[in-house]
Amino acid sequence: MTLGYAQGFDWGSRRQRREADLFYRDLLGTRAPWRGGEAFGEALDLNDRRRKTFREMWDLMARFRWRETPAMFTNELMLAICWEESTFMNIWQEGRGGAKGPAKGYGQLEPSALGLIKRKYGFKQSIPELQALMDADAFSISFIGRALHTLHDNMLAENPRQIDDPEKLKRRALLYGYGGYATDHAQWRVEAIDCWYDFERTVLSGRGSSGYPTRTAAMKALHVGMPPKRRAPELQWQEFRARLCATLPDP
Repeated sequence: MTLGYAQGFDWGSRRQRREADLFYRDLLGTRAPWRGGEAFGEALDLNDRRRKTFREMWDLMARFRWRETPAMFTNELMLAICWEESTFMNIWQEGRGGAKGPAKGYGQLEPSALGLIKRKYGFKQSIPELQALMDADAFSISFIGRALHTLHDNMLAENPRQIDDPEKLKRRALLYGYGGYATDHAQWRVEAIDCWYDFERTVLSGRGSSGYPTRTAAMKALHVGMPPKRRAPELQWQEFRARLCATLPDP
């Protein structure tokens, strides 16, 4: 696996995995509440009308990114999270047999994550009320940044010497917190987070003169940003990605 962004974290040893589990338990006050799991249930519906195009998601992220989201979490990275978690749909988590929840939104935040956000920002609304707010794209997008900001600040509180060198906060470790790796150390979670990095790198290297990524770069990002086992059959997958990227320029 590629752990180039781990900046010294060796997640392979049993001792360090245990330390990571304890770290996230203490950091979050619970056991890794961020990950919503499979957002689209048993099969990916390629024609779901709730899904945004790549350009629509790009514009939403640019407009509604939480203003205090740490710079280490780029818009491209948060788009990657939205793609892998929900395939660009602002929906409840959908499980087998049509079960809904408990996670919700583009970034598939669970109630326990919203509870941490509620405490950090002093929201007066209940968790169900916050979930209802997430029906609006603006809240669904901004809450992703708030979640990452909460993880960032909690880790900084645990490691105050890092305040002068925020990159030492180890972005990968924070994303493991969002992705729920501390819950079970499951390999599929690591693979999903690797996909976030691949998506981000592809988009950052494929920016066009218009300010948007090129259509070619965006289509590639959607491909590498989804774990292979969750992609549709090849021809359908190609047509699906082309449709989502059709409004992007391709000089």
